[in-house]
Amino acid sequence: MRVLGQFGDRSYLKGNDSSDFSQLPQIPRKAQSSNPKPTPLTLDSIDSFVFYDKPFLTFERLLETYFATAPKGFLSFVKAIPVWLSTKLFLKETIARELESLYKKLYPQKSKQEIKTFKQKVLNNLYFSEHHLSHCSSAFFPSPFSNAGILTLDGIGEWATTTIAKGQNNHIEILQELHFPHSLGLLYSAFTYYLGFKVNSGEYKVMGLAPYGEPKFVDIIKTHLVDIKPDGSFSLNMKYFSYTYGLRMTNAKFDSLFHAQRSPESKLEQIHMDIAASLQVVTEEIMIALARTTARLSGSKNLVLSGGVALNCVGNGKIYQKLIKEEKILDHIWIQPASGDAGSAVGCALAFYHIECKQPRNVDSVLGEHSHDCQNLGAVITDKVTPAPKFQQSLQSPTAIPRIREEKQAECEKADSSNETQNVSEPTKDSRSFTQNAENVFCSQADGRQDFCDKNGALQGETRELPKAVMTEAEPKQSPFLAKKPTPKISPSNSKILELESGFSNATNIKGSQAEGFADDFVGCARRAVGEGIYLSGNEQAHRADSRKSAAKPTPLLKDSMQGSYLGLSYSNDEVQATLDFLNAVYEKHHFDTIKTLTAKALTQGKVVGWHQGRCEFGPRALGARSILGDPRNTTMQKTMNLKIKYRESFRPFAPSVLDFAINEWFECDYISPYMLLVAPVKREKCYPLTKEQKELFGIDKLNIVRSEIPSVTHIDYSARIQSVHKETNPRYYALIEEFYKLSGVPVLVNTSFNVRGEPMVCSPYDSYACFMGTEMDMLVIEDFILYKENQPKEHIAKFKDIKDKYELD
Repeated sequence: MRVLGQFGDRSYLKGNDSSDFSQLPQIPRKAQSSNPKPTPLTLDSIDSFVFYDKPFLTFERLLETYFATAPKGFLSFVKAIPVWLSTKLFLKETIARELESLYKKLYPQKSKQEIKTFKQKVLNNLYFSEHHLSHCSSAFFPSPFSNAGILTLDGIGEWATTTIAKGQNNHIEILQELHFPHSLGLLYSAFTYYLGFKVNSGEYKVMGLAPYGEPKFVDIIKTHLVDIKPDGSFSLNMKYFSYTYGLRMTNAKFDSLFHAQRSPESKLEQIHMDIAASLQVVTEEIMIALARTTARLSGSKNLVLSGGVALNCVGNGKIYQKLIKEEKILDHIWIQPASGDAGSAVGCALAFYHIECKQPRNVDSVLGEHSHDCQNLGAVITDKVTPAPKFQQSLQSPTAIPRIREEKQAECEKADSSNETQNVSEPTKDSRSFTQNAENVFCSQADGRQDFCDKNGALQGETRELPKAVMTEAEPKQSPFLAKKPTPKISPSNSKILELESGFSNATNIKGSQAEGFADDFVGCARRAVGEGIYLSGNEQAHRADSRKSAAKPTPLLKDSMQGSYLGLSYSNDEVQATLDFLNAVYEKHHFDTIKTLTAKALTQGKVVGWHQGRCEFGPRALGARSILGDPRNTTMQKTMNLKIKYRESFRPFAPSVLDFAINEWFECDYISPYMLLVAPVKREKCYPLTKEQKELFGIDKLNIVRSEIPSVTHIDYSARIQSVHKETNPRYYALIEEFYKLSGVPVLVNTSFNVRGEPMVCSPYDSYACFMGTEMDMLVIEDFILYKENQPKEHIAKFKDIKDKYELD
């Protein structure tokens, strides 16, 4: 079997990343491959379809929370329930209908009977994975490790908000969970809302704003809002939050702590920066403690991360610094480049492939080679091998896969029987069992949640202890983690949530509902990424950097299977030229050697360049496939790109793309970061000390200080969100930076996503040209074509000038 095709993010749909169907598998028009005779990929090739979430469990959470908080949640209830009753509860049929529509468009020659047969095939082979299992799988299975501790942090799944798991070869064991309403992602989103930014979009702005402030409110946050335990588990004081019942994240009691709620787009004051700084400190403390606990529980020296909070690259950098370099309890860290819900589409497909279908992973512990290919990921395809047994879904439940298990039916029934003795409710059993293979059946697990009275009190902000049925006297009463269970199981319906039965301590197993309209994950620091990732630990990278200076070619020691995160569409020169001719654009066509020379020269002259090459990125980071580039030495480049190109807030930092061998030379960093998910300081020798007058500045006044030899990518705390560039994954981008290095002596470029504020990252040549003409970019490079702004028809500037007004502000 092969796992193919994940193309459901906003690069291709040009829509919202949280759309219900943004993650449906779609067939690319063109996908480059090293295989000289690639197998044609069609919708008919797909044997199984997997969705990353279980809507019935989410609906259960909504209903229970509205009931628990009534009558407060009435307005939210009125808004949410009609949508669920009309669409979301019938997601299986909706997915089949949408795929049927796509099938008709792609294959107009198909007969009505063939179309009907295809739709029925979808209905018969559509599976639903639990949300956090999808996240865990997206973190572990593409990683370069045969075993790892897995930490998933996001806003909310169905119930889970934080999950600790262990990955071993082709199996994942869920160890611990925290449940709604206690969520690090929602805590960060609540502050994002309070600071006047958009929830599920502006969280990365809060992270970027934090260095401008002082963490003056850490004690207030830890005293009143969040109770953090030594193991990293935490509980929120719900008296200060309204997301369980209202259309807002925070309430008046929350505001009484700070008296500084900001309106969107209004002026930023110093107190807003101090609040952001304080939140970031608390977030980092929780992330580090949870990572430490994950290492302890999993017994692995490798850590993988996913979920929206894993995009908080500052926190990721602190985990690396603290647990790898200082405490040395970890050797490696790997973060899924599409850590938000888009990446869960990759995860649920891999979970089905490896866990349910029992397909081997075969990771080489030295080279990190993988048996599966994530170049095209998202659906399971048969390729002349003995197929794994098919698993049909319940007729009673259109969403029939919470977790994937390997136990036999007898073991599953025994576990259920054991759970009944603990006085916890048992879900309704599905009338239709999976009988084609006794070792691969889905069974239900008892629901070990608190009784409703305790949950109701927790949602209202009261403190209550759990019933003794889910506690043991030997456990220290310090952690609200849900308890550990012997083995993960699958239930036949969405009616109940999988629970863990023993754990760190008191399982403060409190659940409720997220206010409708708040999506699952926050974006820690934004934009898009995907490709064949290369990961090295500290000592390995130091050795590699030294050898790279003498040998001219970096050698990757560990490879993941994300193909550099370049999983999107690409366009041939013929396609590009056809688009440009249709637009009457003025262009030059050159060999790439000329392209890189002309582009590098333009960059040294202070030009801003749109760069469109190869397959576009999957994930929130631009990694040199759809990027806007600039000279990092230019002292005004950050301001120019923010205000005249991106049309966004001036305080937001830009990331450096650095050649892999030069990381140690330019940053206090002895590892590589191919996905732009780790933050590290600029090398001390490259930095300029502040004068006495500069040290006395506050807030945004700090912005214009020249802090280093590469000021455009040096944040005000001397940090940088690093992307290491590797010839193996993006040879053209690598060659361009090499050429710039020859001309400037600096192996670094400013890299930001190719879009304006609020716009999804560009994908097609038309997208790129429209963004180029609608902004103040100077030059556009699309494959082997160069376009100069001054040569374009004047009427095109007028035609595309309103591009920044077409999209809702993020």
